[in-house]
Amino acid sequence: DTTPTLRLTDTRNLNVGDWDDVSLGKLQFKTSDTSSPGARVLSEIEAYSGPAAASAPESQLRFKTATNSDTSATTKMTISATGNVGIGTTTPNHKLSVAGGNIEVNNGGATWFGSDATGGFVRTFNGNSFRFISSANSETMRINNATGNVGIGTTSPSQKLSLELSDTGT
Repeated sequence: DTTPTLRLTDTRNLNVGDWDDVSLGKLQFKTSDTSSPGARVLSEIEAYSGPAAASAPESQLRFKTATNSDTSATTKMTISATGNVGIGTTTPNHKLSVAGGNIEVNNGGATWFGSDATGGFVRTFNGNSFRFISSANSETMRINNATGNVGIGTTSPSQKLSLELSDTGT
């Protein structure tokens, strides 16, 4: 490969078990600022071998940042060896794990949470309502944001709780 590459090589010969919880290398962005809190690392990307490494290194990427009053950068986001992304956690257990805060999705239109039409999902539509969709792609429940009304079996709840049963006997 003739592509230009910046490579950090860990030449340590660590024993089995020594690969657990060890830094493999860092790319740091440092300031020499003399104001308080002074010179420090403001941002960092670290290759890290986590606690499940066992007999060889297992790479995570940890992204660290600092505010203007922090004395050091701390981990804000982690990409695990399995591809899971953690925000606010260094041990993400899902494709996206968020800890210690809220999530905002604002695309100006419909927002979907969950699977596609074959697995069921929750959807907001222009901020007007939360809609719960079944695996059969039919709406099973709705919460109207303007009125606070909840509808089960109806798409237009007229009361705080509107329940509509089907006349098919189910």
